[in-house]
Amino acid sequence: MISAPKICGRSHIRAGLSGYVAELIPAMLTAFLDGDRGFAKAREDARRGGR
Repeated sequence: MISAPKICGRSHIRAGLSGYVAELIPAMLTAFLDGDRGFAKAREDARRGGR
Protein backbone atom coordinates (compact mmCIF):
# COMPACT_ATOMS: atom_id res chain seq x y z
CA MET A 1 0.00 0.00 0.00
CA ILE A 2 1.34 3.43 -0.98
CA SER A 3 0.55 6.34 1.29
CA ALA A 4 0.69 9.99 0.43
CA PRO A 5 3.27 12.05 2.27
CA LYS A 6 1.94 14.05 5.17
CA ILE A 7 1.80 17.79 4.84
CA CYS A 8 3.87 19.70 7.33
CA GLY A 9 1.80 20.84 10.29
CA ARG A 10 2.86 24.43 9.77
CA SER A 11 1.91 24.64 6.11
CA HIS A 12 -1.69 25.56 6.92
CA ILE A 13 -0.42 28.38 9.13
CA ARG A 14 1.71 29.71 6.28
CA ALA A 15 -1.21 29.42 3.88
CA GLY A 16 -3.49 31.29 6.26
CA LEU A 17 -0.88 33.95 6.93
CA SER A 18 -0.19 34.53 3.25
CA GLY A 19 -3.92 34.88 2.64
CA TYR A 20 -4.18 37.34 5.51
CA VAL A 21 -1.28 39.40 4.16
CA ALA A 22 -2.75 39.27 0.66
CA GLU A 23 -5.98 40.79 2.04
CA LEU A 24 -4.25 43.24 4.36
CA ILE A 25 -1.93 44.94 1.87
CA PRO A 26 -4.67 46.24 -0.49
CA ALA A 27 -6.71 47.41 2.51
CA MET A 28 -3.73 49.29 3.93
CA LEU A 29 -2.91 50.86 0.57
CA THR A 30 -6.50 51.97 0.11
CA ALA A 31 -6.59 53.52 3.59
CA PHE A 32 -3.26 55.24 3.00
CA LEU A 33 -4.32 56.67 -0.35
CA ASP A 34 -7.66 57.85 1.04
CA GLY A 35 -5.86 59.52 3.94
CA ASP A 36 -3.32 61.06 1.59
CA ARG A 37 -6.10 62.47 -0.58
CA GLY A 38 -7.75 63.97 2.50
CA PHE A 39 -4.46 65.47 3.60
CA ALA A 40 -3.78 66.93 0.15
CA LYS A 41 -7.29 68.39 -0.01
CA ALA A 42 -6.97 69.97 3.44
CA ARG A 43 -3.59 71.39 2.49
CA GLU A 44 -4.97 72.85 -0.74
CA ASP A 45 -7.98 74.31 1.10
CA ALA A 46 -5.66 75.90 3.67
CA ARG A 47 -3.49 77.32 0.91
CA ARG A 48 -6.50 78.83 -0.87
CA GLY A 49 -7.88 80.25 2.37
CA GLY A 50 -4.56 81.82 3.23
CA ARG A 51 -4.40 83.93 0.07
